Amino acid sequence: MKGEGVISGRIAPSKGDWSIDVVSHELYQHDVEKAKQLLADAGYPDGFDITITTASSYADMVDTAQLLQQQWKQIGINAEIQQVEWGEYIDIWSNTSADILVGRNGSGTDPDRAMNYFFHTDGSANVWKFSSPEYDALVEEAKAMIDIDTRKEMYGDAQNLLLELSPNLFLVSPKNYVAVRDNVTDYEPYPHSTEDLDKVYKK
Repeated sequence: MKGEGVISGRIAPSKGDWSIDVVSHELYQHDVEKAKQLLADAGYPDGFDITITTASSYADMVDTAQLLQQQWKQIGINAEIQQVEWGEYIDIWSNTSADILVGRNGSGTDPDRAMNYFFHTDGSANVWKFSSPEYDALVEEAKAMIDIDTRKEMYGDAQNLLLELSPNLFLVSPKNYVAVRDNVTDYEPYPHSTEDLDKVYKK
């Protein structure tokens, strides 16, 4: 992302302290030798061939596929990149027919979208059928929690659990910039790309 990205877990850093810092987590360490050993332990000492599917309409998704291809080659995984148009991509996503699928999903206006919508057993976007009773109980309780500090702590625990269970790999969040004239007052951009213009005015 040409330096304009932030290493990220499931909830984007743009959500402030709803997001956990994943940089020091074991899964985010670049350790080629350990990766080779894990492959060997799994029965693939010489690596394997795989296909990464991505949407041709989004340059950042193609770039991500190319980066994965380059990094995996270091440990013996030979990845071919398949670019598809958006309609086909959605079909592949919904029927989970890809070996590896590069995705792009925001955190939404509330952490519940990032956590429940995609990863709860009954989440409507949980196409990969991920299921963990422990995780479900945690995000269900967090969703109903009124106390903000307690809710943030619960979602932090849920994010850490999701990293341990690893149904998906969470890589990076892009930085976005907004330009506003100095005669515009009280304009506040939101990370979920919506705008509240009720109190915005021009001097």
